[in-house]
Amino acid sequence: MDNINVFGQLSGVDHLDALFTIFPNPSKGKFTISHSLDNPELIIYGADGRIVFNQVLQTQQSNIELNAKAGIYILHVNDGIKTYVEKVTIH
Repeated sequence: MDNINVFGQLSGVDHLDALFTIFPNPSKGKFTISHSLDNPELIIYGADGRIVFNQVLQTQQSNIELNAKAGIYILHVNDGIKTYVEKVTIH
């Protein structure tokens, strides 16, 4: 068993691509999310797995202010069909 090839994606989990833009990243806790989805839910998790932010994005451009310690956070966006995942760095 020398070669193992894996094709496809994890079940319904995508990295954010053209549907989303997060800027600036890294930031000091304030960043903007631009998207083309229909009222997706945004959940941001800390490194310990706790939810540090949860909001439905009702506009296509949302300013987020994350009052959190420096570190890497995992951003999940669910549009009702798929969950998109991206990391956000706070310094």
